[in-house]
Amino acid sequence: MCVTIIFLLETVEPVVGGLNVNDNLKSMISGFKLPFLFLFVIAAAITASATLTVVSPTPANNSLLGTNSYLINVTATGSDTDKFWCDAEHLVYLTYNLTWLNATKVNFTNTTSTKVNFTGLPNGTFLLQTTEVWTYEQGNSCTSHTDSDSDTRTFRIDTTAPQISYINSTLTNGSYTRNNWIFVNVSTSDVNYNYTTFNLYGPNSNSLNKSVNVTSGSSTNFTGLSSGTYVFNATAYDKAGNKNSTSSRTVIVDTIAPVIGSVSNVTSEATNASGASVTYTIPTATDNIDSSVTVTCLPGSGSVFALGNTGVTCNAQDTAGNNATSVTFNVTVQDTTPPVVTVPSDITKEATASTTQVTFTAPSATDLVDGSVTTTCTHNSGDLFPVGVTTINCSATDSHGNTGSAIFSVTITDTTPPEISGTPSDITAEATNSSGAVVEYSLPTANDLVDGSTSVSCLPASGSVFALDATTLVTCSSTDSHGNTGTSNFNVKVQDTTAPVITLYGSSSLILEYGDTYNDAGATASDAVDGNLTGSIVTVNSVNSSAVGDYTVTYDVTDAHGNKATQVVRTVHVIDTDNPVITLLGFDPVTLEVHSTYNDAGATAIDDVDGDLTNSIVTNNPVNSDVVGNYTVTYNVNDAHGNSATQVTRTVSIIDNESPVLTGTPEDFSVEATSGDGATVNYDAPTATDNYDSEVSVSCLPASGNNFALGSTQVNCSSTDSNGNTGTSSFTVTVKDTTAPNITITNADTSPAKFKTVNASAVDLVSESTLSYAIVSSDTNCTNVEVWTPYDESVTLNSESDNGKIVCFRATDGSDNTDYSSSDVISGIDTTPPVVTFTSNSPVNNSITTTPYMFVQVTVNDTNAVNLTYDLSTFEVDPVLTTTETSHNFTELSANTYFITVTATDAAGNVGSTETRTVKVLTDQNYEIQPTESTLTPSDSNQEFNFTFNSSVDDNQTFDLNLTPFLTGSTATYNGSITITRDNFSIEFPAGITFNGTNWDGLLNLPTLQNASNYSVSSGTVDEVLALGSANSSITFDKPVKITLFGKTGKNAGFTNGNSFTIINLQCNSATNPTNIGNAECYFDDGTNLIIFTMHFTSFATITPAPVTPPSNNNGGGSPSSGSGSGSSSSTSSSSGSGFTSVVATPTPTVPTATPVPTVTAPTATPAPTTTPTTVPTATPTPAPAITPTATPTPATAGFFTAIGNNSYAMIGGFILALIGMFFGASRLGLLNKKGKQ
Repeated sequence: MCVTIIFLLETVEPVVGGLNVNDNLKSMISGFKLPFLFLFVIAAAITASATLTVVSPTPANNSLLGTNSYLINVTATGSDTDKFWCDAEHLVYLTYNLTWLNATKVNFTNTTSTKVNFTGLPNGTFLLQTTEVWTYEQGNSCTSHTDSDSDTRTFRIDTTAPQISYINSTLTNGSYTRNNWIFVNVSTSDVNYNYTTFNLYGPNSNSLNKSVNVTSGSSTNFTGLSSGTYVFNATAYDKAGNKNSTSSRTVIVDTIAPVIGSVSNVTSEATNASGASVTYTIPTATDNIDSSVTVTCLPGSGSVFALGNTGVTCNAQDTAGNNATSVTFNVTVQDTTPPVVTVPSDITKEATASTTQVTFTAPSATDLVDGSVTTTCTHNSGDLFPVGVTTINCSATDSHGNTGSAIFSVTITDTTPPEISGTPSDITAEATNSSGAVVEYSLPTANDLVDGSTSVSCLPASGSVFALDATTLVTCSSTDSHGNTGTSNFNVKVQDTTAPVITLYGSSSLILEYGDTYNDAGATASDAVDGNLTGSIVTVNSVNSSAVGDYTVTYDVTDAHGNKATQVVRTVHVIDTDNPVITLLGFDPVTLEVHSTYNDAGATAIDDVDGDLTNSIVTNNPVNSDVVGNYTVTYNVNDAHGNSATQVTRTVSIIDNESPVLTGTPEDFSVEATSGDGATVNYDAPTATDNYDSEVSVSCLPASGNNFALGSTQVNCSSTDSNGNTGTSSFTVTVKDTTAPNITITNADTSPAKFKTVNASAVDLVSESTLSYAIVSSDTNCTNVEVWTPYDESVTLNSESDNGKIVCFRATDGSDNTDYSSSDVISGIDTTPPVVTFTSNSPVNNSITTTPYMFVQVTVNDTNAVNLTYDLSTFEVDPVLTTTETSHNFTELSANTYFITVTATDAAGNVGSTETRTVKVLTDQNYEIQPTESTLTPSDSNQEFNFTFNSSVDDNQTFDLNLTPFLTGSTATYNGSITITRDNFSIEFPAGITFNGTNWDGLLNLPTLQNASNYSVSSGTVDEVLALGSANSSITFDKPVKITLFGKTGKNAGFTNGNSFTIINLQCNSATNPTNIGNAECYFDDGTNLIIFTMHFTSFATITPAPVTPPSNNNGGGSPSSGSGSGSSSSTSSSSGSGFTSVVATPTPTVPTATPVPTVTAPTATPAPTTTPTTVPTATPTPAPAITPTATPTPATAGFFTAIGNNSYAMIGGFILALIGMFFGASRLGLLNKKGKQ
């Protein structure tokens, strides 16, 4: 056989859609034999040829199987070059070598069976090598010879079902939802994972509602559901056909809210000021799912409702959380009940005046609502009432106009007569003559309680003559207007009780000198009734002028009624008027020493009448010889008639000439100086005694308590008695300086500051002090410090290393006395500026927002309290806000470019600032992105944007659309449309699109162009790379997003995943709104541009592919594997990117059962771990084209790859047709005759 062409074709084995090109070509030319003479003339020897062909139902090379067996079926043929002369041939002997790459090798040799079934195989990768040996024995001039052929293939066994389980975002069994969708999310795990089928049954039946196969991601959302009970589950399949299912879960979808029944308004009467407790019937609610729904009304039934109208709102919520449309009604609490007025009983009272004041308990009124209300009456308590009956009307009106009333009467009567006052007491009148006397009296007055003053009449009237020696009754009376009469009486008596009157002639007192004659002058007498009674006077005269003394003459008389006149007396004094004379005996004056005895010499006295009166002398002697002083002794005498002698006196002087004696004088002593002037010295002064003074004072100079100068001072003490006699003593005081100075420290406060100042001063009692300091550690004893610095005003510490230290001070006075002291431990020195950093909640630099506000937040790493200054400036204004808050929201911002800087000043005054960020506030929906801008935040989801990029913006400059304000979990819905246009492409987000991401932060990366030269593929040329999406999450949409690649007509689209790509083979059925996209992607070529619609974000690229080598014969006879999904993959393993998974499924081969097949059971062996074998079988197909960066590419979001490839299979087809033509030509030449015959 000539195998030159076969070798040539096997030098390249590209894979297209998972089909080995050599196998394809081999299958196309199977059965044809080419004579070597047609191509080569090489017949130098007799040769034999063996041909081994693997046929159906053998699985294709590199198959993945879900059973523990492998069936291989072959055809074994042979031929030789000398069959014209030889006719001996033998059957094939077959050897099957099966190697489990994980552990064991199974040999099944020397059999003629062309079909062998290996069973009991464990999971793992196997290498199967089948060898045919064809032997020709010698005969018929033939020489014996042998030929062989072999086939090598690999396959994998996987009988382990995938693992699948629900994760938290999936509704639990038996739960309710008010959404019209059910989101099912599972976690799957399988090394050969293929896809997951999600099944939904219902509503309210076991019929299949929806079934979704998901190859990209692990979740699906069943949308557009009506209310009812649904059952769902999920089944995971791997590429070997193994499957595993979750348990079924039942979920009740209820999108219809309950309906609350009708209600009516309620009216109730108020029972108190708070209103009334009102009970009403709570309405009922019906629901399409729940048999009963609780209705809640507020305020609740039985609540106290205030006066007036109160709205009651009733709400209901079903189990799914649907809220019924609330219903409302009014509860009216009204007040129509009047107050109750309480009045006193009828009153009767005796008049007290023309109008009588009547007091009564004030009428009152109570109201159910207002409580006590004001009562108004026609008369009030304390009013004056006339005599008669008065009716009083009382009423009360509450705050709502309800009036209550009541009446009572007041009756005033008059039965009281006038009251007479001022009636004279009984009168006794003195007769003025023998007829008696005229008596006048004051008329009494009368006052009536009703009439007031009334007239009074009395008999006998005033001014009448009342008889002597008789008692007359006088009667007075007064009558009021109501006929009531009052009376009173008094008596008038006329008598004679007036005594006669004696009138003396001459003086009533006379002086008569001793021995003279006395002659009496006499008197007269008269009486009011009896007239002149002088002749009836009785005179008694006892005067004796011969005896000194006082004598009286009396005059008496009595009238006819026995009235005795007052006696008249005249006094006659017989007197002696000469004074006695006193004569002093002894010396005058007399001087005597104190404490001596004084004896008075005395005096004599003589009177003309009484004679010697010496013994009658009265001597007053005050002399006290124990008391120094001048004394006067007096001498007085009176005669028998009271005549006093002239007083005689003697002066006696008591004197003292002895000085006081001092004792207790201090000994000499020393004291410590208290100032430069010395010291104040206190000492106990000596005491003194005196012969005369019981207490004498001592004075010392300098006195105790005075300042004594440094050195010695003599103190002189003296004492002087009251008589001027002085005694003395002295002692010495020495003032010295041995006291150290006193240091006073003003410590630094502990509050934060850039530096601390410690002040000190030293005060010495005597002299100036020298002050020095040293800064040392806090555990240092200041007395041990050796190096000191002179102190000048203050000590400043300005290094944070000084915290924890102390300042020692030393003070020395002029006497070399020294003192030490230390400050408090230094703390609070802070020279480190705060570090201010914007948080992720603040706008990023060069960002754009459409909100009229800007929220700025920072962190500050300073341990001390800080004040933050927010400087938000524009080109026109420069607002500055200072606060302690670490965030601030600037509101009501106009469209402008703002520069935000936050400066922190800590308590020590250190200042730190953030960088300045530029933020643009945008109000126009058409916006051109500038080179310095990075983020735009819409203010609400209804804004529509048309973004273009300034020509100076780099192709790979990143720009984010911040959808965080609309983010719920990892989902955001944007109601407005968004269009982004760059030079090479545009992207259109339809209005109402929902973005969904796993752990998505809400930032959507707008597209960037990557440098295509940084990328390469194994088969083709990268034309353009477009990156977009999210840097940290897979982003999917609920509506297709349109990507237009300008000028890319004629190219195909594909998406990347790691370093491999998948071509998009699905063509969109519309250039504007395709309906056949499903959950994947499609392309549309409009003749100018290439349009891609996608349901997720990744990276896109365009490539120009390399030519494809024509396929060869299929050795295995198996079916080519086919891809599933929207495109064909470069590999059979699944791979996932930003929200996308590409899967190529290889169908399980069907094994015929009609032909008996030998069964080979693999020996039991411990499987090695199912890892990828290090030895790659030679039959492993050449890898598919892969995208490979030729240089370090700009990082981009994981991606979507547009592989634009020209289909070059026409060349392959032409080459195959040429071969077939050549084969038929050879037949017509008759070159192939088994026996060499034509």
